[in-house]
Amino acid sequence: MRKEIDVTITAENRDRGKVFHIREMSAAQAERWAIRALQAASRGGVEISEEDQNAGWVKIAEIGLRALAKSNFADIEPLLAEVLSCVSYNYDPSKPGSTRKLNADDDIEEVDTLFRLRQEVFYLHMGFSTSAAPSTSSQTLKPPASLNTQTSQDQSAQSSHRVKQR
Repeated sequence: MRKEIDVTITAENRDRGKVFHIREMSAAQAERWAIRALQAASRGGVEISEEDQNAGWVKIAEIGLRALAKSNFADIEPLLAEVLSCVSYNYDPSKPGSTRKLNADDDIEEVDTLFRLRQEVFYLHMGFSTSAAPSTSSQTLKPPASLNTQTSQDQSAQSSHRVKQR
């Protein structure tokens, strides 16, 4: 079953209160994405040792995120778009079933929201939440303190960020 989360934007900006639903990619799609990301990093001049490649997804993700910053935008643009394909927009949270495919150009008004949604997609796929490290790893990848989305720590009070298995 794929993991799913709902994310409510709480930042003081034009996207405040908007709710987004994120659904994990299939394993096959995630693998293809990761391979293309590593290839883009390699073309950007980043060398990934065999030891790092065998260190597991957490280490590869760490290296990959740093490496993508050095990559050619033409190489990473489709990767960024594919990450957002996991996101749906809940245009009326008060009504069940009011979620539709995200149209980033119309549904999102802040660059910061795009960044945060991509972070949430990453955390979901890597087994992290914005408030907890994965149970299968001793390594911790924590989001920046400025991440202004509802987290699972807020769940009992506001139920706006939920991880579901479907």
